[in-house]
Amino acid sequence: MGSEEAMKWMNLVGVLWIQACAGTNFDFSGYSSKLKQVLEIGQVQLNNLAVASDLGKTLGWIAGYAMRRMPLWAVLFISSFIGLVGYGVQWLVITGKISATYWQVYLLCLLAGNSICWLNTVGFIICICYFPTRKAMALGISTSYSGLSAALYTLTVKAISLDDKSLYLLLNAIIPLIICSIVLTFIRKLPSMEDSASESVRYGETFTFIILNVIAVVFGVYLLINEFLNFKSSSSYRQYAIGMVLMFVAPVCIPGGIYICHLRKNRDAAMGLQGYYSRISDDKIGLGTQFLASDEDRDMQGNEMEFGNEVEHEGSAGERGFADNNAGICNNFFTRIWLFWSHPQPGLGKEHNAVQLLSSVDFWLYFFMYFCGATLGLVYSNNLGQISQSRGHSDASVFVSLYSSFAFFGRLISAAPEYFPRATRVGRPWWMCVALIPVPPAFFYLATGADASLYISTCLLGMCSGYIISAAVSISAELFGINNFGVNHNIMTVNIPLGSLLFGYMAAVIYDYNAQGGEIQEQKLGTTVVCTGGECYRITFIIWGCIALVGLILNSILAIRTRKLYAITYRVEE
Repeated sequence: MGSEEAMKWMNLVGVLWIQACAGTNFDFSGYSSKLKQVLEIGQVQLNNLAVASDLGKTLGWIAGYAMRRMPLWAVLFISSFIGLVGYGVQWLVITGKISATYWQVYLLCLLAGNSICWLNTVGFIICICYFPTRKAMALGISTSYSGLSAALYTLTVKAISLDDKSLYLLLNAIIPLIICSIVLTFIRKLPSMEDSASESVRYGETFTFIILNVIAVVFGVYLLINEFLNFKSSSSYRQYAIGMVLMFVAPVCIPGGIYICHLRKNRDAAMGLQGYYSRISDDKIGLGTQFLASDEDRDMQGNEMEFGNEVEHEGSAGERGFADNNAGICNNFFTRIWLFWSHPQPGLGKEHNAVQLLSSVDFWLYFFMYFCGATLGLVYSNNLGQISQSRGHSDASVFVSLYSSFAFFGRLISAAPEYFPRATRVGRPWWMCVALIPVPPAFFYLATGADASLYISTCLLGMCSGYIISAAVSISAELFGINNFGVNHNIMTVNIPLGSLLFGYMAAVIYDYNAQGGEIQEQKLGTTVVCTGGECYRITFIIWGCIALVGLILNSILAIRTRKLYAITYRVEE
């Protein structure tokens, strides 16, 4: 393609396609009941399989490291191959073509979960690398497509068969491999923007992202409407799926339009006309080898002295003097500990390596806030199959798609603050705090057992979790730097398997206890006990609601601690 600017946006389209097929963990509830029946396991053991999928994310830092050492095609191939093995073999097990022990399936779930990290890391780094001044917008639109995965897979499954839930696993195995193979045909190394901080360039990029968001909203609404349709045959869903495919490829119109502008620019060059899409630098970079630093970021670094004085050494103006005047007593163990914790740490907004990250108080606030917010929402989505079954719904795919669709809208909304004036200088953690507010009431409403609660709360939890997950990507880069982003953000997401183990195990124990007697109805599927009734998850929802309140408090503290960083950032951008 002649225009390298068009290729930059074509790379983003490739990221959107990768993200759309990368959210394979969101459809776990679609086939979890079938998996539970085939393996003849209880709810606790089923939860452990969900934990295994999330546990694969603890090795996500390997993907971040690989992006700095390996070519892009190799990273994409590894991710799709791991997913092919992890999900493909599970499909063979669930369809009875081969037999496997519980622990072998556990290992397969771990591999499948790890494949998601590789795909996500590719998308995150491309967005940060090629859109340095609009990375929040790029991350918002790309991560939003991940929220559509369950709805995409659900519609595809219905278009093939209305009864075969094992198809989720087969599609999870082959679709990422197909999409990655297609994307590799056009992703290329690109030059950086020479004057990316200029007003014309920034307005041009903003306008382009608005168009992409409009396409994404129409796509999301189209898939959401599908949840309210009740076609009686797969042929009707196949016809509806044609529109899904057209909207899936619609973003290609953006780089196509830019390429046409490039041709027109060449034609009008003799007349001295200059367009936004001609401002391209000749400096070449290697994707995954280094990150781009915009003029805006360099200006930000130029103001580090002001920020360092206000934030890094806030509350102890004499620390530097303390270190100089007491150098002679550094042999004292307690003095060394004091100097390590109080002085050497880089301030917020500066580059953190893994050791510095784990020594940061703000990181642990961020870690546990995410743990009590987005992770809790993901655990809820993993249990949707059994939650809907306990409420008398035989098909969980409706709720899986509802959660996925509203998670998509939440992720899309996460970039909304970037489109509005920043006169108020409200930092991203404050917006995340707003997104957490509906979470506790949603869980408490579920505990009431009202018929409408499952629909309304699922939509709320999907939207809030989607917002937090997407915004967290930008926050990780803004608080702890972009040079080690691939490793740092994957360290933060370790809380996902921890939360899945803790919150999911608690829910499973309460579920199995309620299924054993009392007034709760019991059913048998093989040797599996199924709990039905509002009491199955009532206590769980109350506990989860209280945990979400703790997350809201931690988020408020983090927002207060980072307010000066964002005030400086917005001042530099102005």
